[in-house]
Amino acid sequence: MATNTKTFNSLGGFSVGNKTIVSDTFDVSNINSLEIKNSYFSSDANKTDYILKGSGTTILTVDNAGNYINIPSNTISFVTGTIVAVNNTGSGYYSLKVDTILSSNVSGVVSIINNFTTILKDNVDPSETWVITPNSPANQKFSYATTVSGSSVPVKWICYLQVVNVSWL
Repeated sequence: MATNTKTFNSLGGFSVGNKTIVSDTFDVSNINSLEIKNSYFSSDANKTDYILKGSGTTILTVDNAGNYINIPSNTISFVTGTIVAVNNTGSGYYSLKVDTILSSNVSGVVSIINNFTTILKDNVDPSETWVITPNSPANQKFSYATTVSGSSVPVKWICYLQVVNVSWL
C-alpha cells in the first residue's frame, strides 16, 4: 500500500512500505520496472525497462516465480537486450546486445519479425557452447531462451531489457 511520507510535492518524497520510491531530489529508486508513456499518444505507445535473470539452460525471467515480459495484443514491439553471461569461476563470460522487432496479433501470438545480434565479448572456452535467442514462451509473452552445453560449472545470465510497444493493428 502506498503511503505519503510527506505531501508529494514537499520534502520527503513518496514511499511504498517505508521504502523511498521518489526522493526529495526527484530520484526514482527501489522499483521493479519503469514504464514511460508519451502523453500525446495516450495508451498507444509505451516504453518499459526490465532486468531478467536465469542460470544455465533456461528461459530468463523477471522474478523467481517464472514471469516473462508482457507484450500486448495488436502491437509492434522494439526490444533491446544487453546481456552478460558468466560462469561461477569468472573465467568464462559472454556479452552481447540483441535488437529484436516483434509483432503481436489480435490473439496475442508473438512473432519475431527481425533479430540482430552484436557480440561484444566472447570469452567462452572453445569446448563449451553458450547460446541465447529471442523466445515467446506463451501468447503475449517474451523472453530469451538460453542454452549452455559442454560446461561443468554453472553459468549465470543477466539481461537489461528495454521494450517499446506501439499499437499496430
